[in-house]
Amino acid sequence: MRLLRHSWHFLTFPIGIAALSLLALAGAPQPAAAQYTDPVEDLRTILKNVNDPESQVFLEARKKALEEAAEKLTATSDKRQALALLEWRDTDDVFKGLAAVDLAARQKIGQRLEEIIKTVVSKGDSTSKLAAASLLGEMGTSVRALDPLDKRGFARHLAPNLIQLSKSEDAKVRQAAARALAKVDPEPKAAVQALKDLLESSQLADRQSAAQALGDVVATIIDLQKKGRPGGESVITVYDVIICANEAVLAAGPCFDDKDLLVRRNGLQTISYATTALNDLVPLPEKPELLPPPSGPYTDRQLKQLRELHMVLANEAKMFGPLEEALKGQGQNIANMLDDPDVELRLWSRKALEQMAAARNKIKRRQESVPPLPGDPPLSKTLPDPLKAGLEPGIMKIAKHTTDPDKKVRMASLQFLEAMEDAAVPAIDTIIAALKDSNKFIRWAAARTLGKIGPDYHADKTVPALAALMNPQEDSDVREVTASALRKFGAAAKPALPQLIKLLNIGEAEAQEAIIKAITAIGGPETTPAIPALIKSLDSRNVNVRKLAAEALGRMGPLAVSAIPALTDHLQDEDATVRIAISDALLNIARPR
Repeated sequence: MRLLRHSWHFLTFPIGIAALSLLALAGAPQPAAAQYTDPVEDLRTILKNVNDPESQVFLEARKKALEEAAEKLTATSDKRQALALLEWRDTDDVFKGLAAVDLAARQKIGQRLEEIIKTVVSKGDSTSKLAAASLLGEMGTSVRALDPLDKRGFARHLAPNLIQLSKSEDAKVRQAAARALAKVDPEPKAAVQALKDLLESSQLADRQSAAQALGDVVATIIDLQKKGRPGGESVITVYDVIICANEAVLAAGPCFDDKDLLVRRNGLQTISYATTALNDLVPLPEKPELLPPPSGPYTDRQLKQLRELHMVLANEAKMFGPLEEALKGQGQNIANMLDDPDVELRLWSRKALEQMAAARNKIKRRQESVPPLPGDPPLSKTLPDPLKAGLEPGIMKIAKHTTDPDKKVRMASLQFLEAMEDAAVPAIDTIIAALKDSNKFIRWAAARTLGKIGPDYHADKTVPALAALMNPQEDSDVREVTASALRKFGAAAKPALPQLIKLLNIGEAEAQEAIIKAITAIGGPETTPAIPALIKSLDSRNVNVRKLAAEALGRMGPLAVSAIPALTDHLQDEDATVRIAISDALLNIARPR
């Protein structure tokens, strides 16, 4: 028996690898009663065998085996799974012959599946049409296109069929088609128009499906731009996302007038996705260390760099402009949701405005990061700011409604107004009123928001309102953020000085640090009443409090002469940074003038 085995090996050894590959691909003869095998797995087995990709014999054998395997893919699910296999080599750049064989086989399978779907769309009954729409939705963007150069996916090319199904007489088919459209990365204009048509339907389920799909269209392309199609890198550009988001925002208008709560919610969700996309896609500000100094003068090389940056920002403004204009156009619709009977809509509308404000801030920061060209105004003054106009209706609505029974909504209002910074001035009375809210977190947010607005607007009523929070009964965190807000007012915070002094050595160290910084920011002879409290702070157990107290006394110069004995007594402080601060303070107070 051993001899026979050796003889068999001897006889078969001269057979070429290509011939062995042929046998492997074609498979050994099977008995008549062979067990069932999965045709997709059989195809996968053939595709895995690439042991001689440059042999013509191997390629002919592979071609024949793939043709036979394709004929066994009788079920629609078999064809769909076959197209999704990762073992296809139709994109192989090294072995062109192998790629050509696989491409022809894969395209034939895909074309058969396309024919099935198109036939169903044109001639099928409601059940088969519903199945076709659901199938394409489940495929989404996961299956590659039949053309290796097309990176947008197989199902995208069948989106026109989904658009046709969205006009079906059967409601379930229309709604399934709308949901599927959102998942296949369709051409935005045509797909969004189909969804907009459904938003005008008299049937509630149509409008609900279309409103949800409108946001999902944007969510899908955002996800593709960030992560790419499964198994492939992203080919979605910033421009693709902006165009899609723009179309969806423009179409969302009818959602806000709908009587149905879910439709209105999904309209806001579309705005939210679009503003999130804008915020994510706007580049970060330029790094100052990589730019010419703002004041100039500039060399020829620096001028060239600045001109190039100005051109880049101008192009960005042109690219993002349509979406910004679309969002501006929905500003009043979003504002109308601010007093909606539904608490969730009141909350989400404020969140949408906050996201829009965040996108505006990012655009502004980027524009402000690039110095103007000699003789020109800053870019932030010359480039358009449509989002501000889109946000103003929301600010005015909140200004008229000073409170809301739901604390989450009240907090969301303040988060939006904080993001608006000094543009929130029309609602300043609303913010001041929130300083008296029963919820400490809302008081905290109101104080922080007033700090963002700063001293240039209504400091005469803002400072006293903030000072009222500086009392021992107030939460320590609220006192800390209030003192930080007052610090930004500088000398304008003088009316709050008595309260700041009273609380200097009370509560958590963080609050004491913020109070010392606020007193220092006020500055001038008016701060001398704080000297006794600052001297007491030199005994604090907290290193930062001691250090800041010494620095504050030192900045007063000769006005703090009464603090010299206490500072001298603390020259041997256990912390080196405190000792340095005390030495600096003594020099500034006692040195000859």
